[in-house]
Amino acid sequence: MNQSLPIIILSYSLAGIKWIFHFIVYTAGFIAFGALAGAILFPLVGTLLGMDLTISQMIVNGARDGGFYFTMWGPGLGFVYTIVQVHDARAGKATFPWHRSLYQKK
Repeated sequence: MNQSLPIIILSYSLAGIKWIFHFIVYTAGFIAFGALAGAILFPLVGTLLGMDLTISQMIVNGARDGGFYFTMWGPGLGFVYTIVQVHDARAGKATFPWHRSLYQKK
């Protein structure tokens, strides 16, 4: 059975919106990971190197620097991860069950 054209357009539009949302979530996750990693690693390395900052200042600086670096790398990583998820969903071996819904043969 063939679906009507408006239903096909709607389903692919919803799929596109879903993947854009996934890209935004993945990118935000990478940036948050960078800020957290910076907040943890900066005080450790700063203490070992004998920096003249308090621990709280090192945590803030580490979160800022880690978030900044992952703000540069996060969108690229998020885009690549989203494309991998789309490819896996189209190939029928999606990681998450809600990724398979559009691409399953009926």
